[in-house]
Amino acid sequence: MKRPHSFLEHLSHLTTRADTPELASLDTQWQQLNAELAKSTPALAGLWARLAAVGGRAIVGEPEPWLDVLRARGVVMVRTGARILKRTAPDRYISAVETWSDFFPEMPLVVGYALDADGVWRRRAWCRYVESIISFSDGSREDPRGQLIECEPIRLAYFGATLDEDEALTFALEAKHANRSRRVARLRLPHQGSMSRPGIPSP
Repeated sequence: MKRPHSFLEHLSHLTTRADTPELASLDTQWQQLNAELAKSTPALAGLWARLAAVGGRAIVGEPEPWLDVLRARGVVMVRTGARILKRTAPDRYISAVETWSDFFPEMPLVVGYALDADGVWRRRAWCRYVESIISFSDGSREDPRGQLIECEPIRLAYFGATLDEDEALTFALEAKHANRSRRVARLRLPHQGSMSRPGIPSP
């Protein structure tokens, strides 16, 4: 029986996967789009370089409204012990926002990038379990040891920054504005009154 790939071996393996016409074509398209984005926002190239240093074969570049936060506080986050809290929200960001709003303040919201099984980094949001809210007022760097809370299958790697309360509220309102589904419209945020508080899963 073939020995399973270790995490690092798997990342190395992914870098060689763009050897089919389909994958090579996709990678070329992403590289072209990323190059155009980097021209208008040069700082994105530095952020993407940090992702590439972790592994993977490509990055789906998008305009990054949280670029300054990710450059200042972004870290590779430990996926060991990560847990899944399934959600039915129709949007990758709304799922994380719902978890944050349900478990506020025990699970801060995180924005960043996750490395999918196809070896591609994509923008995502998730949560972390902590015993207390992290304050960034003193300029301290992100602590990557908090348990990672996902709403979808666990990805291979994560790079992100934990948002403080005001930042998370801004992100949540932006996500609501971008997705006007009835479910999202009923989402209750911390500053909009008391929330239903289901039990916190044990870490």
